[in-house]
Amino acid sequence: APPFITGFENFGPEDSELPISFSAKPVIVPEPTHSISIFTLATLGLASTIKRKLKPFA
Repeated sequence: APPFITGFENFGPEDSELPISFSAKPVIVPEPTHSISIFTLATLGLASTIKRKLKPFA
């Protein structure tokens, strides 16, 4: 098919004289379950410590 705009006949990636390359770097994303489990364990530990300190001596 002929180009719709004149003067842009060589306007495509296959006609480019510049080398085109792509690179991707993997990014480590922390899983939300890991963060939630650490928060839950910390909360349980804090609650246990507070409960132990508030326990009256018999």
